[in-house]
Amino acid sequence: MCKLLKKNAAETAFNLLKEDETLGIGTGSTVDYFIDILGKSNFRVGQIVTTSLRSRTKLENYGLKVIPVNSFNQTLSVYVDGADEIDFQMNMIKGGGGALTMEKLVGSQAIAFICIVDESKLVNQLGSFPLPIEVLSHAVNWVGSFLAKKFRVDVKQRKNFLTDHGNPILDVYGMDIKNPTLLEAELNDIPGIISNGIFSKRKADLAIVGTATGDIKCIGSMP
Repeated sequence: MCKLLKKNAAETAFNLLKEDETLGIGTGSTVDYFIDILGKSNFRVGQIVTTSLRSRTKLENYGLKVIPVNSFNQTLSVYVDGADEIDFQMNMIKGGGGALTMEKLVGSQAIAFICIVDESKLVNQLGSFPLPIEVLSHAVNWVGSFLAKKFRVDVKQRKNFLTDHGNPILDVYGMDIKNPTLLEAELNDIPGIISNGIFSKRKADLAIVGTATGDIKCIGSMP
């Protein structure tokens, strides 16, 4: 059932695209469905950038050309990505797949950010999903200890995992995220942290939520 909900959300997002638009594509299981739909279509897409080696490889396997982010100096028309959690104010936790830093970069380049999720990801308040934080390898122990003491949380380094940039991820359990915007900024100021998985400064514009009834729930709107 969960797979069907994700596929329905991905298909709805695909139907909102316009040909020849520049397109940012994120990372994750729901995005995989979006890439499959795009790759199997005859849709004429403009330039594509993506947030991970995983998504780039999948796109290229369909014969779609992906532009390196560092070579792309335009504004993206649309960025499509999933989320680990999204609230009704469009704040998100992202980074379960480890691509949070690139997701923030690509999301900041987009005019429109479409978030595609199944209904299990829609929450009243962020924080049930552990908050991913990408850190410098030399800062793992210090940052983990600092976070645990300051926020009274449980911090675990993700085992056998490095991001595409070669950095470790700390997963923070039990973080109280009552004010996502303030907490995102506060975490960004901690030395050793590269980026954190709260997406509040750059929220989604439109959330497309697949539901168990087969219907699609849309929150927000396209700019």
